Amino acid sequence: MPDRSLRSGLMGKWRQLTIAAAVLAVLTPLVGILGAPRGARAEGDKPASPQYLGTEACTAKCHKKELAQHQASIHSKTDRDASATADKKGCEACHGPAGLHKQAVDNDDENLQMEKPATMSSKQMTQVCAKCHATTVSVLKFVDTEHAAEGMTCRDCHVMHQDKPTDRKLKQPTNELCLSCHQSLKVQLKANAHHPVLEGRLKCTDCHNPHGGSDPGMLKKDIDELCTSCHKEKQGPFVYEHSPNVDEMEDGCLTCHAPHGTPVAKLVKLSGRGLCLQCHTDIATDGRHRARPGSCWRSGCHIRLHGSQTDPLMRR
Repeated sequence: MPDRSLRSGLMGKWRQLTIAAAVLAVLTPLVGILGAPRGARAEGDKPASPQYLGTEACTAKCHKKELAQHQASIHSKTDRDASATADKKGCEACHGPAGLHKQAVDNDDENLQMEKPATMSSKQMTQVCAKCHATTVSVLKFVDTEHAAEGMTCRDCHVMHQDKPTDRKLKQPTNELCLSCHQSLKVQLKANAHHPVLEGRLKCTDCHNPHGGSDPGMLKKDIDELCTSCHKEKQGPFVYEHSPNVDEMEDGCLTCHAPHGTPVAKLVKLSGRGLCLQCHTDIATDGRHRARPGSCWRSGCHIRLHGSQTDPLMRR
């Protein structure tokens, strides 16, 4: 059998070698990093793709007008954003890598290798814009909207290069822009009773989300939740609600009201008893109801139409 002292000495040597190896494993990467020349990249720090050349590559020689517009616009701040990746900076954020485009031009290639938003589909352009504007527009939500169904893209409402004296680089002020397409609503907004949109006290975007609101109408919220966010006194909760479970009331506030404007006060769709008779057909030939003039709520009877805490017939 080996001498016990010899065996002990070998074990000691083995422990020393193990410790030395562990120290080297820790120190070697540090030496490499600390000893590297100033400005050199760490091993895991990947350089930008050589295809991306920066906005300065879009020289005034080729794109003088567009470059000047870009440099004067809010989009140019991406050029100065040190945290932005190459594909989210300047011209290349929307038009793709300038290196590929320059190479194609130098080679007289018919395919100029440049993304053109003007020829993009609704989904393609939304994907480009959402790279930076993800908090404003969701590709999945926008492509499912009525706007996308009509083939609209971001360019239909927004300018890309030059700045405009409007919010969010819009081509026109919000209400004018919306009504340039939704012209039929102008008549409603001029009716006797209307929401004050044309007066500038409300914006279309106070109720609608043009980038992906709920259908129908691209609303920001459920219709009743949206209306009661301003008309809080109509929200309840009430002990006796206005027929909450019947099919006729499934449109909520829109069962009785037209949101943009009507000839009747309080945005009511029909005047007098006609509104109530849409659902309560049983009272049409009831002598007790026919004897009272005026509307059901102005006759002194059903004055709590939105709900009552004390009376199931909403008379008080």
